[in-house]
Amino acid sequence: MQLGYGARQRRLLYTALTPNTPLTEHAAAQRGLLSGLLACAGLACAEAPVTGAHYRVLVAARRVLAALHWQPRRGGNGAGPTVTDVSGLIHEEVRTRVLDAVRVLGLKTAEVRLATTNITQPLESQGGPISEVIAAPTLDLYVECVRSCPIAAAFLETLYRPGETGRIPYRGRLQHQR
Repeated sequence: MQLGYGARQRRLLYTALTPNTPLTEHAAAQRGLLSGLLACAGLACAEAPVTGAHYRVLVAARRVLAALHWQPRRGGNGAGPTVTDVSGLIHEEVRTRVLDAVRVLGLKTAEVRLATTNITQPLESQGGPISEVIAAPTLDLYVECVRSCPIAAAFLETLYRPGETGRIPYRGRLQHQR
């Protein structure tokens, strides 16, 4: 996908609308490296990816854009998970820890998955570690489920500095011919 024109354009892969580098994406994907880097920042990391109910937090440009509570359906009837927008419920300490995790890994955008029972309480008080940091989050789920914030617009704002649009200014004059 190309946004903007000329020197101001941004080209993004459709599957991963993220301006991260391959090196930072690699660091987030390697379990041992992820755990070590997060530990250096004083953040707990779960040893395995979370499979049960958990929280997913979308971060872009040092901002928490949204949070979802992800709960798999029980019974194996083929139904998808129950996903709830909990963006307005994030405890300030949780927000800080999520932003720290993304910063430590050198990512600009990410989805942070939390193996915790309550996003309204500090992580340390409930032993809730960071389970995964996804360097190339898919935005479809957030666009579909989050009503508290226009995710696509908020995410696109992170790609350009304030006042930039990606368009080349046109400085010409039109002349009418008779």
